[in-house]
Amino acid sequence: MKRKAKIIGDGPVYLRIAADIKNTVQSGELKPGDNIMPERKLAEFYQVSYGTLRKAIEVLVAENLLTKVQGSGVFVTKDKPASSTPADRPIRIGINVPTLKLSYYTAMVEVMEQMIIDNHYEFFLIRGDLGRKSKQNRLENILQRTKLDGLILVGEIMTEQFNSIRQIAPEMKMIFLDGTVNGEEVDFIKFDDESGAFSATEHLIRQGGKKILFIDGCSFFINPGLREKGYLAAMERYNLEPWVKYGTGFDYESGYNAMQEIIDSGRMPDAIFCVTDLVAMGAMQALSNHQFRVPEQLLVAGFSDLREADFTHPRISSVKVDVKEISRLAVLEMFDKIAGRSKSRWQVIFPTHLIVRASSTPKPKPFAKQTRQSHNNIVIRKLEPEPVLA
Repeated sequence: MKRKAKIIGDGPVYLRIAADIKNTVQSGELKPGDNIMPERKLAEFYQVSYGTLRKAIEVLVAENLLTKVQGSGVFVTKDKPASSTPADRPIRIGINVPTLKLSYYTAMVEVMEQMIIDNHYEFFLIRGDLGRKSKQNRLENILQRTKLDGLILVGEIMTEQFNSIRQIAPEMKMIFLDGTVNGEEVDFIKFDDESGAFSATEHLIRQGGKKILFIDGCSFFINPGLREKGYLAAMERYNLEPWVKYGTGFDYESGYNAMQEIIDSGRMPDAIFCVTDLVAMGAMQALSNHQFRVPEQLLVAGFSDLREADFTHPRISSVKVDVKEISRLAVLEMFDKIAGRSKSRWQVIFPTHLIVRASSTPKPKPFAKQTRQSHNNIVIRKLEPEPVLA
């Protein structure tokens, strides 16, 4: 690429870079089989970060315009890769999500559906929590009737469920999104649950929490187990006694019931970290029913940064996860695996960060300012107005 970088127009920078590289191929400046400039040099050429440049390359790889060769670089694709998919039908990719009632899952589906359709593949949406036997059977029935080339499973499943799916569709590519299979080596992309939980717990400690309760869900799942591990690590770091309460799941009812049991016991925490935002919402409702005030009496933090949590009062501090970005990366990897461009094990841990809101930020107590009146030496105490938290 001897010309100057030219990224014009509107939209994300990485898409404009992808369009510019595509133009160089279509114009003949880059020919099939050519090795393009090394990615880091290409990033300097476009004067963008390496991460932005890689996103542009991933888009073109997904479109089969470029091909990555491990250890050699990125090339303009010569021919379409061999595929076991029959010529009389398009590639079929299925997405299994537990529910569409939460923004967390609908955001994932919106991203994946659009990418799959834009690449002229058939999109199959399968709804159902694989932790339930009836939903597992439903997925198995679909796989027996419809041959899928790829399946992205959102969440975790047990080993026997995984083996059953693999037996029905041994050639089907599988990627786990925000989950994995306990005891199995599978392809997955998930969040750094342990680090995120550590940050949330540490935040509560720094806000003055000493008796910090962790409300967990079921104890045998991996992701929540890592969140508990992060909580325990933070409590150990600050020499505080851990306090874990297990609920029946990861939903509103589980949080409400768990908090109700704590209230009935008479032993109250001064801060609560919940395994999910839904659990936090349920716990806060139980506290409100008993006239406990958040954050004045108890600090609360959750995990996932659900849009639904915007409707709580006060708004919940939460560990934010970028569901759209990991959904996009999961689909790109699925494209590569179906096309034969990626044959190695793919396991990605995606970072999180804490969003601090009112539920974990104690309001400062008003302070008294003394002013003297000249008559009768009376001291009048005036309270300064309380600061407003953003």
